[in-house]
Parts: sequence; C-alpha cells; structure tokens
Amino acid sequence: METPSLMTFLSAWLGFLILILRLGPALLKGRKATNPVSGESGRVSILVPARNEETNLPRLLESFRHLICSDLEVVVVDDESTDRTAQIISDFANENPALRIRLVSGRPRPSGWTGKNWACHQAFEAASGDWLLFTDADTEHAPMSLVRATKRMKDEKLDLLTATPFHRCETLWEKLLGPFQVFMFIATAAFSKPRPGRVFAIGQYLLFRRSAYVKQGGHERIRDVLCDDLELAHHCLKSGGMYAVEGGGEPLYHVRMYGSFKDFVRGWRRIFRLGFRHAKISSSIEMYFVVAALTGSMKFFSAGWILGAIMISSALFLGTAQRRFGEFSWVGVALLPFSLTVFVVISLFSVWDLATNQAYEWRGRSYTDTAD
Repeated sequence: METPSLMTFLSAWLGFLILILRLGPALLKGRKATNPVSGESGRVSILVPARNEETNLPRLLESFRHLICSDLEVVVVDDESTDRTAQIISDFANENPALRIRLVSGRPRPSGWTGKNWACHQAFEAASGDWLLFTDADTEHAPMSLVRATKRMKDEKLDLLTATPFHRCETLWEKLLGPFQVFMFIATAAFSKPRPGRVFAIGQYLLFRRSAYVKQGGHERIRDVLCDDLELAHHCLKSGGMYAVEGGGEPLYHVRMYGSFKDFVRGWRRIFRLGFRHAKISSSIEMYFVVAALTGSMKFFSAGWILGAIMISSALFLGTAQRRFGEFSWVGVALLPFSLTVFVVISLFSVWDLATNQAYEWRGRSYTDTAD
C-alpha cells in the first residue's frame, strides 16, 4: 500500500484550517434569535422586481404580512410579466391595505439596461424609505428580520448588508447539494472582512441605507451589468462604504431558488460566469486545499490513520456547517464527489461561456456579457 506523501498531509491539513477559518465565524453564531433592543429608525422600503413570478409571490407576500416593522412599505415592479403576477400582487394589496403594497407596472426596458437593473431602478423611483431592501420573489422573510438587520447596520454603521439564504429543500437532489452551497461561501470568503475580489453578495437580500445607495449611483450606475449584486457590493467598498454579510445565525430569510436540477445547473452556470469577473486566483487555491482535506488528495484507500482523521474531521465540520444554511442531508457529505463534480462541471461550462461570450436566456430574455 502506497504511503501518502508529506505534501499530501500538508495539503489536507491546510485545507482543514481553511475550512475552519472560512466557516468558523458563521458556526460560532447562535441559531436562536434574540429580540433586538432597537432597529429600523425610519421607513423601510422593500423593493421587489417580479417577472413571471406567480408561483413564488404568494409565499413572499404572506411573509411580509408577518414582518415586525414600525414603518413599512412594499414596492413590487411587474416587469412585463405574461402570467398572473400583477393580479396576485393587486389582490393581496387590496386584502391587506395596512401593508402599503404598491404595484408598479414596469416600463419598457431602455437600451443599455439589463432587465433586473431596470426593474430595481423603477422600484427605487417609487420608494420613500430611509432603508431600501432589494429582495427577490423566491424569498420568504422571518418576522424579526428587518429589526435585526437594521439594528446591525446601525450598531456597525453599515451602508450595505447582505445575508446568506437558508435553503428549503423539497427534493432529494436539493438535500444532497449542501457541500456545493458551502463551497460558495469558502470561495468568496463570505464571513471574512469583505475586500475587492473576495466578496459575497446575493441579490435576494441587499439592504441599503438610502443615502449610501444614492451616493454610489444605485442601479443606474450599473445599468448594463448582469451581476448586479456583486457589482453593487464592490461599488459600496470602492466608494468608502461599510459592507457586511449576515449569516450562520438565525436566518433572515428562506429560499428555494430552483425547482428542478436543470434549472439549478442553468442558474448557477450563469452565476459562476458572472462571478468569475470578480474572482481572484486565491479563491481557486483555497478550494484546491479544501478538496484535498475532504478527499485526502484522492487517497481514499491508502490514507492511513492521520490523513483519514483529517478527512473525517473535515467532512464532519462541513456537514455541521451545511445545516446552518439549509435543509441539507448528511448523505450529501457522504456523497461528496457528487457536489464536487457538479461544482467542477458548472465551473468549466461557465469558463467556456465567458471565453466564447455565449448568449444565454434568463427570464425569457437573451443576454451576452452586455445588456442588449
């Protein structure tokens, strides 16, 4: 039996340390939410771009009905939907007048704008809040989420806060992909101090101070950018703003991003493609060592007890971490090669798409790496 080399041991040990460094801060947070002493201090505007979202909207709107907020308005932009999106919003607004839900019929998209950026810009134009929460229709918000989020922003003098999602998993393939989701937090160093090139941001939860959003130019400044969340986070940092990620503790919101494995691959292929424009080589290097820790550099049958202990410890740590971010199964950790394969294949497809500037469709619109 071949004995693993010193380099194999060192790579695995370094990967285990990277796992602890990147995910430890999230695991140290308690899962039980405490009631903040104070939050908000001003009107909160929740801004939702909605294009053909009749399936997701009922769950989202119902969660708004339970939000604890002293001064709340909701602005939903119907982005030229062809389904019952507008009717669902209108009916819910009429049934819940106290929520102050405003339906905005989206205007035709001007040249040079992406669809989502244009919808978000129109939502901002209709909003009056001191706090601006951009969120997606596939989210479901916790009752105390706004109070907790605005309190953190006030306490830390933040200009922008994003939050990791908690994934609802309704099928087996979703439950197996916990490692895949956690790999994204490692690659972006989500729970370390944000810096250009290593930033986690997600459009499902972007909470701005209004003054900061206006200062950095809002969605109008990034009108032709497809990766709006990362671009907004980078502009916040570049303009001297304070930015942070909330995650690992009690979730601010739940989400089910994709209803089929095909949609999952298509969606993440797009996200990876856009994210590569902001990525640094250090992300790939760290991921290499993390994989070495989890697989023993593929020395499954000749690991020995020391390397085996590192592999088992890494897997247990990963399995514990994934439960903070979704309804993921421990079976997904046991079938780790499945997530690794999906991660690598999507990455390769995304690199190809980026290199060849392949057009792709999203929400019924065709895009390349320019808006039109």
